Amino acid sequence: MIDLSSFQETFRAAVGKSWGNLDTRDDLVHLLFPDDTQANADDMAGSQSNCGTSAMGNLRLLGVDGTVTRFRGKASCDPLAEAYAGHYDAIQYLITLGQQRGIWQVPVNGEVPAVEPGCILQIGGSAQTGGAAHILAITDTSILDGQGQGFETVEGGQVDPKNPKPSPKNCTLIALRQRSIYERPGDGWWLRTMGSSDPGRKINGFFQALALSTR
Repeated sequence: MIDLSSFQETFRAAVGKSWGNLDTRDDLVHLLFPDDTQANADDMAGSQSNCGTSAMGNLRLLGVDGTVTRFRGKASCDPLAEAYAGHYDAIQYLITLGQQRGIWQVPVNGEVPAVEPGCILQIGGSAQTGGAAHILAITDTSILDGQGQGFETVEGGQVDPKNPKPSPKNCTLIALRQRSIYERPGDGWWLRTMGSSDPGRKINGFFQALALSTR
C-alpha cells in the first residue's frame, strides 16, 4: 500500500519537469519511459501529451504492482514495467488498473464524489464531456474557491512553452494546478480551473491510488 505523504512527495517532485527545458528533459524522459530505448524515449517524451504517462511514471516510482490481465493483447502484463513504444494507451491502462483492482468509481448525480488526496481522475474524452481525455492526480483538498472545496492537482499534459511543436505534441510539461468540481444538473460532475467560469471537463471516473498494492 502507498501512504499519502509518499504519494504527495512523489507527484509534487515531478512538477516543473518538461521536455522543452533542457535542465529537466533527461529527468522527464527517465520518469516517463525508463524501459524504452533512448531513441524511442526521447522521441515520445517530446511529441506526446504526458498526462497519463507521467501518472504511470509516478506510480512506478511508488513501487506499484501494475499487473493487469487481457491488456495489450496479452493474458497478463505490467505496463509500469515494460517499454511503452508502440502503445499510446496510458489513459486506458490507468482506467483498466482501477477497474481490475475493484476501486474504480463513477460519479453519481446528486452525490458529491469522494475525491480525496491520492486519487487519480480521468476527465473529458469528447466534445460532449468538455474536450480531450485527460488524467490528473489530487495531491491536496485543503484549498477553498469560495464555492466549496478546491483541489491541488499535479497534471502532466500541460502546454510546454519551450516545446515548439503544435498541440497536442507540445503538451509535455508537468504542472501544479488548482481545480474545483461542480455538478451540472442531469450531466454529472465536472472539474474546472478554480475560480474560472469555463465549464471544464466531465469527471468520467477515478480511483484512490493509496489502495494499490506495491511490490
